[in-house]
Amino acid sequence: MRTLWAWLMVMLLLHQFHHHHHHESMACLEQEKMALLAFKASVPWTDYDDTSSGRLPSWVEDDDNDDCCSWERVQCNLTTGWIIQLYLCYIRSRAYDDDVHLPIWLLNASLFLPFQELQHLDLSENGFRDLADNEGLEPLGRLKRLEVLDLSLNHFNNSILPSLGSLKSLKNLSLSQNYLEGNFRAEGIFKCWMYLFWRTCKCWI
Repeated sequence: MRTLWAWLMVMLLLHQFHHHHHHESMACLEQEKMALLAFKASVPWTDYDDTSSGRLPSWVEDDDNDDCCSWERVQCNLTTGWIIQLYLCYIRSRAYDDDVHLPIWLLNASLFLPFQELQHLDLSENGFRDLADNEGLEPLGRLKRLEVLDLSLNHFNNSILPSLGSLKSLKNLSLSQNYLEGNFRAEGIFKCWMYLFWRTCKCWI
């Protein structure tokens, strides 16, 4: 009887440890949560974004919503808690509407440096006018697991081209519906040709 009781206690303790460890591993990392909040703070919001679904309402730091893996547009690795996908398309309402004059938004790629396990980043249809600072897209090149980058439906021009070669881990890149001119080839470990007639970009290793 004592042996059975001891065995049951051991199994209960193991279950509690596994349950605690499982939930602990699923929670997002503090530095990534802070990076998400920094990105949200960097967005030049407008009156068009004052809706129930606008301005990333779930991205708040409080006791009831502390795990950023549960935030909208965020997908985490359920085992490690690292963020692996960010769907940040169409953050601002009417961002690609030429008839609406929105505050200029420059893409600050350094904001994504904390996401070291990021694999997929969608920044399409946000009305980005250019790249911030003098770094270009080089900070994204430090994300060794980044394979998919969507920059379509923005206002980038040919000034973005020199920094494309730093994105050496990419397998898929979308630059469609921007203001690029001519045919180009990005040098680096991947090759990317832009055909403006079809407005598509094909990348391969």
